[in-house]
Amino acid sequence: MSKPSKSELNLLTNSYHDVKKLISNYDQVAYFKDLWGDNYYKNIEDSWENHISKFKNDEDITVNWRELVLVITFDYYLGPYVGLPEKVKLKFYNWIITEIINQCDL
Repeated sequence: MSKPSKSELNLLTNSYHDVKKLISNYDQVAYFKDLWGDNYYKNIEDSWENHISKFKNDEDITVNWRELVLVITFDYYLGPYVGLPEKVKLKFYNWIITEIINQCDL
């Protein structure tokens, strides 16, 4: 699967609808389940927690676009149970999407 195009990502308005479209079009779950096998659930939770921490501490992202889409997917479906305001969730998604856009330049 090819990575999202920069022009496609730049059209995102950072709404829940756009995030859902991104994760639907570039679903990485099967890829990582195959890659990580039995460690999938532990690894995705660890990656998600790591990215939440990096976001809070304004640290750089160090994984590729596939894992970033997976983190957004995990957060999107976990979101209603976390209880954070939409504004905070969308800011987190925008932070990740910005990094995906940066990786499209490579």
